[in-house]
Amino acid sequence: MYIDFNKYEYSSIEEYQRNLYIERDKEAYREILREWFDNNVDEILERKWLIEDISYLASVSDFIRLLKEAENLFEFGFYTGCIALTGISAEDFTKFLASKLGREKLVTKTQHQRISSLRDDGLIGDAIHSSLDIIRKIRNDCLHYNQDFKQKDNNELKSDAIKVLNKFKEIVRELIGETQPTSGIALDRFIKVVVEASEQSISESYESVKNSEDINLKLRNASSVLLGMPTAFHPNTEIVVFSGFYTVLEIDLDIEPPEITLEDASNSLPVIVDLEEDDKRLLEKENIREGDIVQARIRSEVSRLGQTAAWKFLSLRKM
Repeated sequence: MYIDFNKYEYSSIEEYQRNLYIERDKEAYREILREWFDNNVDEILERKWLIEDISYLASVSDFIRLLKEAENLFEFGFYTGCIALTGISAEDFTKFLASKLGREKLVTKTQHQRISSLRDDGLIGDAIHSSLDIIRKIRNDCLHYNQDFKQKDNNELKSDAIKVLNKFKEIVRELIGETQPTSGIALDRFIKVVVEASEQSISESYESVKNSEDINLKLRNASSVLLGMPTAFHPNTEIVVFSGFYTVLEIDLDIEPPEITLEDASNSLPVIVDLEEDDKRLLEKENIREGDIVQARIRSEVSRLGQTAAWKFLSLRKM
């Protein structure tokens, strides 16, 4: 039975009171969603970690938006929808690929004809053709909803969904993904990722980031992949403390909270330390100015992402 009684019979309520009922029910449904999410979040996370990463693509087409939606569907356990969208995304990708390779006539062909022609012309290898064909067959079974597909249980659907999803992401990474960069190029790519992530965070259309915390997570991972930097502390680490000599780059007392930017003499990396009232008085007492060398001991709690949060002074003196 399909039970589809999601809304009360609001027409039975006098119009001037109807909105009160609607808003009350929306609030109740909000709590239902929260409880459902809390009860299912562990399974959602486990499914998320089954999905392979592409890292990033400098140039994309509409197929990527479909791929991201397919990933979301898999995370939430909607396997049939994931299979369907992955198949559609793969088809759009091969049209994109055909156009990029100067084979525009293939765009109007069927997926079977298109990938066969791309293979026969030496534009894709046998392995990629085989993977695309597997995706095509599973997608067709899904969209045509034939008897064999109907009889699959949830675990079989999950297996099909993660198979087509990861095969397609592997194809995209191999054909149009970024190659392993040199150190200079890697830094340039990382900066581009930072800029793009910041822009997406304020975009009204859903793209690759969900919120500011998701940006921090992705940039942490990007720096480990692109730059090879160990940017996450051990999960058991709660507090980190560093001592050393620093150059004062900037003192900004006109923002909230006020802060000082230091450059570590041992590695030339900057660190921003929040200033409390005692710190501001100490700066004045020690006559610490921009360009001065200081000896400092700083402390930060480690966030749930394994990164440092706000830095605070434990000790500070001018050299």
